[in-house]
Amino acid sequence: MLKVLESVGRASKQKLRDVLRYHLYRFTLLREASQIELIRPKRLSLPQLEEITSSLISTASGGRFPVFLVVATFAAIRARFGLSWDVRVQGINVADSASGAGGDVTVVEDGRIVLAAEVTERRVDKSRVVATFDTKIAPASIEDYLFVVKDNDDIAAAMDQARRYFSQGYEVNFVEIKRWICAVLAVLGAKGRTAFVHEFANCLSGEDVPVALKQAWNDIVLRLTSGDRGT
Repeated sequence: MLKVLESVGRASKQKLRDVLRYHLYRFTLLREASQIELIRPKRLSLPQLEEITSSLISTASGGRFPVFLVVATFAAIRARFGLSWDVRVQGINVADSASGAGGDVTVVEDGRIVLAAEVTERRVDKSRVVATFDTKIAPASIEDYLFVVKDNDDIAAAMDQARRYFSQGYEVNFVEIKRWICAVLAVLGAKGRTAFVHEFANCLSGEDVPVALKQAWNDIVLRLTSGDRGT
């Protein structure tokens, strides 16, 4: 330790920066290699899930948390009603053309796309609706397409464009993510909400999911359920 301190004392500012960067790099590798045991609450109330959903949406995740929330919602519907849905999720930062996906989340039944959803934190304008229709909806004959957005502000032009496709046999709809999820969970009941938490944790447990996001989930759940005997 004394030798290290002596070396640091003689080092230039640039050398110290290099050493610090290296140690931060090693720390990141160490953290990512660690195993984070996910908290899996046995029971969460609808108000708790509303708060957890808000916290997850507000947490920087590179788009993963919103997509996982949508996947978990569809999977919970499938589990609660015993549907034969195959809920497929497109890889983060994977081009649609490469994956062959209709959207970020695609619901398939008997080999047919029942519904495709695009999950976005950016505002959806008319040009995006047109581009999505031309490159995804029409080529794959997706009759039901859903834009899951962070908020519904300033999308009047996008909704007007979507109405034009209705006469062609295509439905393009828009839902605000938190409001939609909470409404679905209210309808699914306690069993459906339990399935939702289970499915979300399954998404989060993937090896390609950064450890920081798993820890963020644990922190959010602990903060909102501390002292709750039902967890």
